[in-house]
Amino acid sequence: MEKKVLFKLSEAAKWCGGTIVGDDCDVCSAEIDSRKITSGEGIMFVALKGDNTDGHNYISKAVENGAACVLCQRDAVGNALVVEDTLKALGDIAKGFKNKIETLKRTFAVTGSVGKTTTKEFMASVFKTTYKTHKTDGNFNSVIGLPLTVFDMENDVEAAVFEMGMSSFGEIAAMVDVVYPDGAIITNIGTSHMEMLGSRENILRAKLEITKNFTNESVLVLNGDDPYLWDEHEKDVGYRRIYSAIFNEEADFIGKNVSFSENGLCYDVYIKAEDRIVKEIRIPAIGMHNVYNSLAVFALAYTFGITEDNIKSGLLNYRTTGMRQKIYPVADYTVIADCYNASPESMRASCKTLAGLAKERKVRSHAVLGEMRELGAASASLHREVGEEAYKSGVDHLYTWGTNAGRIADGAVEAGIPKECVHTFSDGSSYDELTRTICANILHGDIIMFKASRAVKLEEAIENFEGSFKE
Repeated sequence: MEKKVLFKLSEAAKWCGGTIVGDDCDVCSAEIDSRKITSGEGIMFVALKGDNTDGHNYISKAVENGAACVLCQRDAVGNALVVEDTLKALGDIAKGFKNKIETLKRTFAVTGSVGKTTTKEFMASVFKTTYKTHKTDGNFNSVIGLPLTVFDMENDVEAAVFEMGMSSFGEIAAMVDVVYPDGAIITNIGTSHMEMLGSRENILRAKLEITKNFTNESVLVLNGDDPYLWDEHEKDVGYRRIYSAIFNEEADFIGKNVSFSENGLCYDVYIKAEDRIVKEIRIPAIGMHNVYNSLAVFALAYTFGITEDNIKSGLLNYRTTGMRQKIYPVADYTVIADCYNASPESMRASCKTLAGLAKERKVRSHAVLGEMRELGAASASLHREVGEEAYKSGVDHLYTWGTNAGRIADGAVEAGIPKECVHTFSDGSSYDELTRTICANILHGDIIMFKASRAVKLEEAIENFEGSFKE
């Protein structure tokens, strides 16, 4: 099948102010890895300079592999678009392409310390009930990934949902300069990236960059139970600000009568402006954090005119992605695999979810928790707090993976979990040893949760655990 042409190289030159070397050509996609380029695909190789390597060193290889053209700052080979800054030019070109799509009616964005991807999936599931919707795929939520996500949009797309991550100031601002969202959600302000930004106040400032291009018709949905976000409620802003919450009675959309089962959760929504309740919002996911995530989406979608029935249908049809909170049977037990992201906030929420589900089923809970990264000087205390939460939530057995995660074990024992129920595994430990320890403690029907960030690679421990039963 012939590939769709996104734009001509000459169009891109106008959008980013670059200079063409060689001939004009059709561009069908963009790629930052020269190894993924094949001939005849109309691929534009983008030469980006990173911390560890410089894409300009691979221009000749990209052209040799079949790149139709190159976006670069120097060393032009073949058909090239030469610019001062390839990263900025990539965003400018994506912006130009997005503006070409005449059918695009609405653009939405989401950021926050925890829950971005889940909320993005809720948003896409809801908005596609009304619009042909495009969404961020995988972890393409950065200043590089977002433009590539834009290039994946079809010519007849009607709504787009973009996830925006960040590790420093200016990154979200750069992304909103590309897509100009009509509405956005900030899920919460946690401690992720504390090492880079230094304080939660700074994390808040960085997240609020999502409103950079807002007008008086733009809508920002905030978590009314998050003290940092609620502190913004009296400040004068030039856009609509809406709060969703569970406990804050001053919020605009309030989750009521929350109930959980092994099949998901259910709650009602009180709409304050209309003084009425929308009954029985059902979600095929567990945990109070998913009440917050889906409630924020309800507030945003309702404000933009999506019908109650469509919102309910969209939320009910939500499906988890990747390695996020997958729940499935292994032999006589239940595994919760959540190995995509880990922060103090998500760790604590997961402990509550695990213990709550185990209590409902009248079985025991086992939490396998990996160490957390990028927490800076607060790392030790934040790990300890997770251990304290494991005790408060009622986790029966705790297993920590990674040297720094030993602080989680310390906090759990100090809080009250019996020492014989806490098991620590430092860097370099054997997955076989972890599996043997878990198997020595589990009883019929027990639930075992594996929670860590991708960097810890705890999914390999899950594979080892599952493999022990196949053997």
